Amino acid sequence: LSRVESIDKKKRKEISEKTQEMTSQNKTPKADTNKMIPTEILFSNDIKEKIEMKSVPSDDTTERADALEPDAKGKTPPNHRTSKSIVELCYEAWNERDMDAVVACFERTNFQSYHDTLYWDGNITSRDALKDHFTKQANLLPGGSKIVVKNIAIDEKTVGTQWAVHSSNGSSEEEVPYTNGCSFYELDETTGLITKGVRASEMWLKPSADIANFLAASAANIWGSEKRSSRPKPITASVSSIIERYFDSWNNRDFDSALDCFVDDCVYQTEDPVFVNQIIGKDALRKHLVQNAESLPPACCIVLDNIALGDKTIGTTWHLEINNFVLLSGLSMYTMDGPLLKTGYDVTEAPLKFPRSLLPSFSFPAKLLFGF
Repeated sequence: LSRVESIDKKKRKEISEKTQEMTSQNKTPKADTNKMIPTEILFSNDIKEKIEMKSVPSDDTTERADALEPDAKGKTPPNHRTSKSIVELCYEAWNERDMDAVVACFERTNFQSYHDTLYWDGNITSRDALKDHFTKQANLLPGGSKIVVKNIAIDEKTVGTQWAVHSSNGSSEEEVPYTNGCSFYELDETTGLITKGVRASEMWLKPSADIANFLAASAANIWGSEKRSSRPKPITASVSSIIERYFDSWNNRDFDSALDCFVDDCVYQTEDPVFVNQIIGKDALRKHLVQNAESLPPACCIVLDNIALGDKTIGTTWHLEINNFVLLSGLSMYTMDGPLLKTGYDVTEAPLKFPRSLLPSFSFPAKLLFGF
């Protein structure tokens, strides 16, 4: 693997000269677009051959989105693929189990952290530890399994993804149970490499609907005497996107305004310590929003930490807090239909966390859980 840190001075000079030549011919992306990293620096030839690097003008988001539209069989035509984001290239390398290439997608000098919310010591601050973590995680999954990106939101300096792990079963491909989740990444302004990441996956132990209703009703009784006035506050002037309007409406318990952010046939999936539901339609969504709000103190609000605004997708990181005390953090992915939200997927940090040192001992339970 030819990584930046292993290139000698002569090779560095060649790359520098090549970059200057490409710049003079206007072949490099503009400074305000998503940065693409030269594939030959990051990946070995066997991976590079599998990645199409057909270039589409990176300052035209509509053209990029159209180029990614799948054909009738659901497969993106090779001659219409665009250059991929660094996150997609990272997933490609992980699917090849080339962990050196995976780690090369993360900044060497400006890497801050990668937080896997399944573990109480999941905040990883070195690339060596990150490589070890990814390797142990991959060893828990069926051979030949791969990350499949369901939705991705690519912004200038941030990328959000919704994903699941799939495994091959003969001629067919199946989703591995309990492997859905979301990730969010921040990118270095200069190199375009990943400086920070966070990952949250669905819970292995899920509360039943009866337990969720009981907990919500009990909490509602506790907070009942302190209920917030039904008259909502006005939407704050800083709201600039549909997702910010939705969060702001929920914080004000203005459910009419919150529902106005969605199309009528919306679908919302929640994965949190109390509610694990698939919600279809606005009536069901209203019921969920009201029940969720009533189960929390009136002073509780959702704080939007970061956002990735894609063409037809939105990725977010957020936390739930009361008077500056953080209760819970999570990630979400939304898809849009025109100017409104079509689908939503919430996944929170795991309420029951494990130490990363136990990863190797998860092999047998993982075989039972994932069915291999």
